[in-house]
Amino acid sequence: MGILELDRTAIVAQESRWARRHLLLTEKNHVIDAFRQGLLDQAVYEKLLADIDARRLRLESDEEEKTTESQPVAANCD
Repeated sequence: MGILELDRTAIVAQESRWARRHLLLTEKNHVIDAFRQGLLDQAVYEKLLADIDARRLRLESDEEEKTTESQPVAANCD
């Protein structure tokens, strides 16, 4: 059996990004639902969606930068 080395910091960071992405998508769905129910006017709706999308792009952009800078998870399965 080989030895599998996991970078716990990288795993925790990835889980955190997944959680933030999920929260942003959930927030976006709530905004869409509120607009459909007539609780938000068009201007507020568009502003909220633009804000959520901008935060999601920043999250994904930071993820790409960290992926290229970080070292891959090592696995030795001899």
